[in-house]
Amino acid sequence: MKILVTGAAGPAGKALAPQLASRGVEVVRADMAGGEGITRVPAARDPLFMRSIWELVGAEDIDAVIPTVQEELPVFAQATLHAPVLLSPPEAIHAADDKWLTYRVLNRAGVNVPRSTTPDSINAANLLGMGAPVISKPRISRGGRGVHVHESPRAYELATLPEDSIIQEFAPGVEYAPNVFISRQRTECVVLKKTELAHGLHGNAVSTTVVDEPEIAQLAIDAARAIGIAGPADVDIRLRADGTPLVLEVNARFGANSANAPVIVDAVLEACERDMTLFRPGSGARAEREDSLGAVVA
Repeated sequence: MKILVTGAAGPAGKALAPQLASRGVEVVRADMAGGEGITRVPAARDPLFMRSIWELVGAEDIDAVIPTVQEELPVFAQATLHAPVLLSPPEAIHAADDKWLTYRVLNRAGVNVPRSTTPDSINAANLLGMGAPVISKPRISRGGRGVHVHESPRAYELATLPEDSIIQEFAPGVEYAPNVFISRQRTECVVLKKTELAHGLHGNAVSTTVVDEPEIAQLAIDAARAIGIAGPADVDIRLRADGTPLVLEVNARFGANSANAPVIVDAVLEACERDMTLFRPGSGARAEREDSLGAVVA
């Protein structure tokens, strides 16, 4: 099988591509940054992005595409390719992409989330409920971009934040990065404990270790199911001071630490072999292929 991995120069792509290759998959890599052995493509929001992916899929005779960049997911969800793409349903991608919407969906589903609000709704009462410090971040971002810790927050100052921000209580405890896989046939979760963060109090994990935490695993699975994930997901969970675990966000894709959770890649490839139902169907699939790509997986 020949799979195109996008975002191959980023953390998630770097973690995923070698795992696929070690399992006998021929991997073609693409990224806006380019690099050795990596085809340079435009950024996800560039109007030429999908055209470049379409051309690469055709030129390389690609069997399937696995996006690993958050910004690419909504673009792929709205596009048509002549190859199947590993994607959760569009509504799940939308809910996971917007952190305020993630909070609302999970809160309604009864999943533990941080106390949250927006700049236009912040007031002294809900700020008191969140305590101090608080976190502010863009509703749509990744990798800790735009995250700020407000040590001595004041409601009138937070009200001046950009309107596309979300304000949340800061959970000071241990942070986890559970890697989840969900399908009708199989559910997997590997709980990774973040042992060092890129920005000290927050940010991407610099290092992780596998831990046996059934409560964290179940919370991650509950969150992924509430969002509507089908396939892989990377979940961020952090503990309050009293030990209560809170879901910070859900990423509807492979995460940067998937190499420490190889069962997730195994589950995806098993789904390929079985029926490809986790892959959004492409159009114009090559006629010489078998009816199901699963029949030709190496």
